[in-house]
Amino acid sequence: MSVIDVRPADLLKPEMDRLRNEIGSLAKSEEDVLTFAMFPDIGRKFLEERAAGTLVPEVLLPIPDGDSKPAAAEGVATEFMIDVHGESYRIDITGVGVKGDGTRHFYLSVDGMPEEVVLEELNQFVGGAGGKSRERASKPGHVTTSMPGNVVDVLVAEGDKVKAGQAVLISEAMKMESEIQAAINGTVKAVHVAKGDRVNPGEILIEIEA
Repeated sequence: MSVIDVRPADLLKPEMDRLRNEIGSLAKSEEDVLTFAMFPDIGRKFLEERAAGTLVPEVLLPIPDGDSKPAAAEGVATEFMIDVHGESYRIDITGVGVKGDGTRHFYLSVDGMPEEVVLEELNQFVGGAGGKSRERASKPGHVTTSMPGNVVDVLVAEGDKVKAGQAVLISEAMKMESEIQAAINGTVKAVHVAKGDRVNPGEILIEIEA
């Protein structure tokens, strides 16, 4: 294994000439080439629509209830620290776009680098059974999950006696099934999920009373 004793970026081959050739006459300035370099798909689309004269501003959604305060003033977080396999990243949400084709665009800064994330809706999540939102877990007897996923099976029913460490649910996340266990000894007071339900971290899925 060779040791890198220079600035890593100095080992990268120059890309500007290739990018200029690839985007061609659509780029009218160096800024256009950089736009294409950072956002290849959306950048090309922007330059093509600009050249064709079909570029229009994105429609802004009205503020709910006539409130003129921006989202940030309503307590909506826009800055996060996330951990992925032991690596920490600072995420700043710089913009959100709503499209009419079932996708939503998020414009982010990841450790200072601009990124665009496009989410495509595959289903609609409305909360617990019957369309009711589940409450947040706050007690040792509240069984919850640490990852979003789907309920594969419910192993207990109301009135059942359970022991700490006993599996009460089986969930599936990222194509892997895992057992969700009771944290205390007690009696199942309520079950808020059924097989096939979508669940999110921090929600009360089962209540156990000591």
